[in-house]
Amino acid sequence: METKEKLDRMRALMADHKVDAWLVPSADPHQSEYVAAHWQARAWMSGFTGSAGTLVVTHEKAGLWTDSRYHIRAAQELEGSGIGLFKAGLPGVIDYYQWLKQELADGAVIGFDGSLLSLNAVEKMETALAGSGIALAAKGDLVGEIWTDRPGIPLEKVFLLDEEFTGESRTSRFERIREKMNEQGAQAHLIPMLDDIAWTLNIRGNDVTFNPVAVSYLLVLEDSVRWFIDPAKVPQEVQAALEAEGVSFFDYQEMNTHLSQLPKDTTILIDPEKTNCMLREAIPAACEVKYGTGIVTAMKAIKNEIELEGIRHAHLRDGAAVARWLCWLDQVDFTEYHTEITLADKLTAFRAEGAHFQGLSFSTISAYKANSAIGHYSPQPKPPRG
Repeated sequence: METKEKLDRMRALMADHKVDAWLVPSADPHQSEYVAAHWQARAWMSGFTGSAGTLVVTHEKAGLWTDSRYHIRAAQELEGSGIGLFKAGLPGVIDYYQWLKQELADGAVIGFDGSLLSLNAVEKMETALAGSGIALAAKGDLVGEIWTDRPGIPLEKVFLLDEEFTGESRTSRFERIREKMNEQGAQAHLIPMLDDIAWTLNIRGNDVTFNPVAVSYLLVLEDSVRWFIDPAKVPQEVQAALEAEGVSFFDYQEMNTHLSQLPKDTTILIDPEKTNCMLREAIPAACEVKYGTGIVTAMKAIKNEIELEGIRHAHLRDGAAVARWLCWLDQVDFTEYHTEITLADKLTAFRAEGAHFQGLSFSTISAYKANSAIGHYSPQPKPPRG
């Protein structure tokens, strides 16, 4: 399906849902920086493949906002799409809130998927639109209604990370989280961030490319820990180990239901920067909601000695791999055919020979000639430009 057809079909859905603009952010329900293919709706709708950007569609126009890392790539990928490029951060370039205020009339409605925007993001929009007569409406997943070949939510297996690498047990981390909860008079703490969950449970996954995380939610209570994850992702030995330490398992899709069933007068801590609107709406009005930076976010920022030593050793191993690659590059016979990809693959091969190698942290940026000007460039299977 061409981009213009996707926009036409989106506009038809917008009319059905009585909205005048639709937001398509680069986001998943966990406010991840990098998202699994299932949630790459902005890339699918627009054709722009950078990791950051927001697509805005009205009945007459469409615009995409992205930062300076992707200005060149976005211009190339959006050409002929019917989507205007707004180079965020440059002088005179307005943000999409201001643009919508200019484009929409009093009484207009801006719609969005409520599972993809954080509480803080919505509050920021409300502030920007104050006095304009423009309303916000959290709806369902409109892109999903036209994305017929959409990839499923990933089902990669999770695995345990030994204390040899973490330096602290799960039960110790549970205790420390509960101490912080107790200090704030809370009986529950919602953890939606995938990296925070991986740290808390000493697990790793492969659901997001270059990110060792598993799509899931975690709810820490005074007497239990509930992990909301597709059961197909959890090997029996992982489930047994976690259940022995007080972790209960529930299906990923049950998160909202469990929040809605919290006992009356429960005080729950949530991070408004990381919690989506749909989760907040599920919490009963009889509960007290306290906002603040996630407990785990602050905890994992302070590394223990085992973690620090692991970081040092990882850098030493990686530095040795790069040194070996540079030595190889000095001796390579360039009468043989090499591309950006073959050179990147060779560096990956050297890295893979190191102990504990689990994969790259991001795609190697090896660029030649004009490609060197493209921020966050990834080697492509075609001849270099210019």
